[in-house]
Amino acid sequence: MADRHPVASSFRPATMQLGTRSFPIDVWPLPRTNPWDGQQRTVELKQLTEESLVIEPKKRWFLWHALLMLGLAAGPMAGVAYMLVEVFRGNADWGSIVIWSIGSLLMFALLLLGLSAPGRFKRWVRFDRRTGLLTISRRPFGFRRPLQVVQSRPLTDLVCIQLLHGGFHSESTEIGEPGTPGSVIHQNYHSYQLNLVLDDPKEPRYNLTTHSAWKWMREAGQTLADFLGIPVADQLYHSA
Repeated sequence: MADRHPVASSFRPATMQLGTRSFPIDVWPLPRTNPWDGQQRTVELKQLTEESLVIEPKKRWFLWHALLMLGLAAGPMAGVAYMLVEVFRGNADWGSIVIWSIGSLLMFALLLLGLSAPGRFKRWVRFDRRTGLLTISRRPFGFRRPLQVVQSRPLTDLVCIQLLHGGFHSESTEIGEPGTPGSVIHQNYHSYQLNLVLDDPKEPRYNLTTHSAWKWMREAGQTLADFLGIPVADQLYHSA
């Protein structure tokens, strides 16, 4: 891999002490809030005003997903194109035409569903010191709709920022015609998590993002912690 991964010289205890209170911090990785998070970073941290920061979807991150979905559909689309040519040549019977029509509709429906699926998980997580609130917003039913707040909590509920190693992942994705050279893409990467530790027994942690860019994770985590005036629990380390 291009980057050398950090290795801690000593393991920090998974506990945060604030005044007389002690907060245990679970070191088990959280489920990804966005299931489409992977090796690629899908969010960015932006300062809106002097009193507000937001973690929002990264511009144009959807292009990689769209190219991947089109690659996955390349094989079935080639089969549909071949059948269409046979229909025009008069080499296909009515049964084949019916099967081709149903298959085409199903394929395009699945492709449309796959292209639109990541949009349902886009979130805008805003930290506002003026109002003293953390708000989580989504944009339902379309890209041009106004943001809608789906969850909020006081900033005083935030105990610390957790930077956590999320494990090693090995993924294989088949694109194009099965069996052809280059039809399978292999990805091996370490993932890292940016989490909020909360003073809430029902929701002790909240995953902000998960991806492989650990340097960005450290910089964004420290920026966010400095803005909120809370500490960082840096647990990005892993075994060599």
